Amino acid sequence: MALPQPTLRDYRKWEMGTYCCAWRILYAGSKILCGSQDPKSIGELDETVGKIDFGRFAKIIQDNGLDILVELDNGVRIDFLMTVSLNYECFHIFCPEDVHIRYSIGKSWQVGSSTRSLT
Repeated sequence: MALPQPTLRDYRKWEMGTYCCAWRILYAGSKILCGSQDPKSIGELDETVGKIDFGRFAKIIQDNGLDILVELDNGVRIDFLMTVSLNYECFHIFCPEDVHIRYSIGKSWQVGSSTRSLT
């Protein structure tokens, strides 16, 4: 099964990620990349991630009450595996119109401005 290739579309209208948790990218159930193990360098990571068409958000699932699974509309899934302190931001989405969504184990889900701190 061939991995979807990147296409030209608006860049960085939405951004999701983590600053500290383990993550992995899967396609059709098979691992493409595991951020805590696979890349030997930032260059290798950038090259591998640059080859993936991340599609559009289809579903966000909070699995087992902790981990965040992001399913995209083209069979790609990104898993964010919660591994750190209760109050640290484990997962975030920066959205258009100055919206910031974040998750931490201790504070759960929060929504606010992306230009002001969520406390």
